[in-house]
Amino acid sequence: KSGKEQTEPMSVDTPSA
Repeated sequence: KSGKEQTEPMSVDTPSA
C-alpha cells in the first residue's frame, strides 16, 4: 500500500469512491 493504512480503509491507494 501507500504506507498510510492506519486510519483510512481502502481510499489510501484504491480511489474507488
